[in-house]
Amino acid sequence: MHFDQSFQVNIMERKNYKLLEQIVRNKIPCLFISPHFDDAALSCGGLISYLSDKTKVVVVNVFTEANEPPYTLSTKVFLGRCGYKNAKKLFEQRKLEDSLSFKNLKVQIINLGFVDALWRKDANVGLLIKFLGRFIPEIIHVYKTGRLHVLKGKVSEKDDQIMLQIKKRISDIVRGENAVLFLPLSIGNHVDHVIVKDVCSQLNLTKVFWLDYPYSLKSKVTNGFWDKYKFNTLSFNENQDDRMKLIKGYKTQISGLFPGGNIKLVPEKYFWKV
Repeated sequence: MHFDQSFQVNIMERKNYKLLEQIVRNKIPCLFISPHFDDAALSCGGLISYLSDKTKVVVVNVFTEANEPPYTLSTKVFLGRCGYKNAKKLFEQRKLEDSLSFKNLKVQIINLGFVDALWRKDANVGLLIKFLGRFIPEIIHVYKTGRLHVLKGKVSEKDDQIMLQIKKRISDIVRGENAVLFLPLSIGNHVDHVIVKDVCSQLNLTKVFWLDYPYSLKSKVTNGFWDKYKFNTLSFNENQDDRMKLIKGYKTQISGLFPGGNIKLVPEKYFWKV
């Protein structure tokens, strides 16, 4: 396999391109397990574009639905930032954005239909709490707020059943295939990213973790993390124009992710255990 001169790669990392060489040479299927509609494009758009005409590429979107009202304060803020009042309509639009973004690439999209963390409700509340939840929606939701709960990285035990279901769904998708799984390192501590990482880490397949962009711009990983887990690392800076096009396709998310609309791309980063 030939890599052209436009690759910007540290000499120490060049040997790690062997993984991509093996994927392309042997046409190994690649599954990008995306917590939400935009995550794979944000963090891996260049690599997805690069691989899409060389092997089978599948983007599996995990948390692709919202629940019915009542909405918590955090969900209302999120909806307003996206320019919507109705969560179902927002997620229909996000699904359309995802489909249109990838339409020019040879990429299969699978939506698993699990409910996004901000909208997940506790299915085991009593009648009184359910009634009070009409007026105080937070008390019937698994994650009461975005900043103090969803973005804390602590997965609720109430999500145990969902995690088992996700594991089964992904296991069914990859059954019989010697696939490589690409999944988030969960930088930024979004619980949905943590769930995807934890669930997929249990699967007996080659796993490549990506650095969650743009959350990685603010949340740094300490050197001790790399020492502990002894990762191979790879910087990928090819097909970034395609990555930018993909990202810009998620119009409902741009203002929330990139205040002022200033999208500053950095090379994609990948890690897999030695």
